[in-house]
Amino acid sequence: MTFNRILSICLSILFIATTNISSANAADKRYPDGYQYSYPSCDYKLKLPEPPTVGTVWRKSKENPKFLPPSPLDFSAWGEKAFYKRVEIGTLDYIDVKIYCLRAEQDYIIGLNQENMKGKLATMYKDLYLQDIASNFSAGTGSLKWSTISGYTINSEDKIIYHFGHFLSGTESVMFIQIEYTPDNPFFNDQYNLIDQSIMINQ
Repeated sequence: MTFNRILSICLSILFIATTNISSANAADKRYPDGYQYSYPSCDYKLKLPEPPTVGTVWRKSKENPKFLPPSPLDFSAWGEKAFYKRVEIGTLDYIDVKIYCLRAEQDYIIGLNQENMKGKLATMYKDLYLQDIASNFSAGTGSLKWSTISGYTINSEDKIIYHFGHFLSGTESVMFIQIEYTPDNPFFNDQYNLIDQSIMINQ
């Protein structure tokens, strides 16, 4: 490979990196107060820094995460999944958010309690071997319940990665939220705070 070819590749990589960082800042300015994400049949909503990538969650799909509750015996649409991820080129700091909102059977919702909601989150995160694990549970009126888990891991570059899981039950649906990010990056720390502080009932 010639020197000019190598130089061309390096300049292309630099251009892509610069473009990605600039587009992140531009996207943030387009939604100064965050983007309100909600799904019509979901009991909860939250803000994201910008619109996520969304897709349908189909019942009985092999692509569904194992932590999702059992689905009825059909192959219809079950709910929605939403993904938001931003990586800072150069440092490789990042934030990664996954959201699942699913319609739920009344028997399942009524049966949710502190023990099994905390247990579900513990199972979701058991393979990460989180350090300083903390879990919480709160209950509102009726079937409104909210369980959380948090902790951190250290990656191969000795960076701390925070992990947060939310399991929320409503009157007709459940929502799972998974967030991981590098807390030492102020940009992503602010994005996490925006998300975490905006979770509320979808009225």
